[in-house]
Order: sequence, then C-alpha cells, then structure tokens
Amino acid sequence: MSERTKSETRKKLALEMFLTGKYQQKEIAVMLGVSQQSIVRWAKVGKWDTLRANISTTKESILSSWYAQLAELKSKIEERKQGERIATSKESDTMIKIAAAIRKLETETGIAETVSVCTKLCEFVRAYDVEKAREISDHFNAYIESLLK
Repeated sequence: MSERTKSETRKKLALEMFLTGKYQQKEIAVMLGVSQQSIVRWAKVGKWDTLRANISTTKESILSSWYAQLAELKSKIEERKQGERIATSKESDTMIKIAAAIRKLETETGIAETVSVCTKLCEFVRAYDVEKAREISDHFNAYIESLLK
C-alpha cells in the first residue's frame, strides 16, 4: 500500500471517529499514529465540525421543536375569549409553514441518518472484509459530500 493510500485511509478513519463524537482530535491522532496538526488540518479543510453538527441535530429534535411551536400557537389561540378563538392571518400562515416543514422532514431522509447508516454498514463490513469496507467508505464519502453541495 502506498504512503498516499495509507494517509487517505487514516484520514477517512479519522473522519469516521470524529463524527461519532466519542473522540477528540488529539485522541484520534494518537490512535491513528498521525500528528495532531494533521488531524486539525484535515478537520478544517473537510469542515468536520459542520458535518458533526449536522449529525448531532437530529430529525427528532427538530420535529419536537416544531410540534412545540404549533402547540404554543394553538394554546395562544385557545386562551382567547369564546368567539375570538380564530387564528389571525399571520398565525394561520405560520401554522401552515410549520406543518409543511414537518411533513417534509418526516418524509425525507436527512444527512445525519444517511451518515449513521453508512457508518454502521462500514463497521459491519469491516468486521469481515477490511478492503471492501474501505471501498464502500470511499463511495459513501463521495455520496455524502454530494448531499452537502
């Protein structure tokens, strides 16, 4: 295996480890036998912090927040006197937009879910075929990068 291939493999492993949120950059450097400066550079160029933030913002947490907003609007309207419990135009518009966003998010697969599935599959394959796991990981990384554009 060439030095370049070894470096790329380490870089991909470092990214996977970083995205789990279990390891700090210093720990990853030690485990992979590379300098901390390399990890810092790879993370900066690859925007690893942004990737990890996207992963940690779960679909469930976003949906929970939006449902809470709808419930708050509903409560605000219900607190009005009888006969005045009708949403204003602005409130109706807000509820429609939130409901549409909920519907869209509930039916789409997010990047975090995609990364999670990709990582789990790579870990599964790595247990019995390291070379195949590297190949799959290359394809997944390209796919995830295409989703971020």
